[in-house]
Amino acid sequence: MSMVEFCLGMALSRRAPQSAGELAAEVSAWFDRPVRARALKAPLEAMLGRGWVAPDAETYTLSEAGTAALTPFTHALVRMLDGGRRLLDLAVFMSLIKEFERSGS
Repeated sequence: MSMVEFCLGMALSRRAPQSAGELAAEVSAWFDRPVRARALKAPLEAMLGRGWVAPDAETYTLSEAGTAALTPFTHALVRMLDGGRRLLDLAVFMSLIKEFERSGS
């Protein structure tokens, strides 16, 4: 799974369905630089091919297979940020991310 695919999966796990344009806006905010919808075409096609996302009339939804593929990467991210101390709880981490997003940080 590429970093872009991970970000697309995370965006779709939070709100779906989304269009390529909506996904590009969300990923742009996370990367703090413009990401064009057409730049997401190849990663979205790869995710479609693996069954990780389902298309629905110009929008995408994360599938159960996509959630299953995303889960170990999310856990790995938490472990990396935690430094192996097992002090950072996934629920706390996700709450912190949502708070940062609300505050615009």
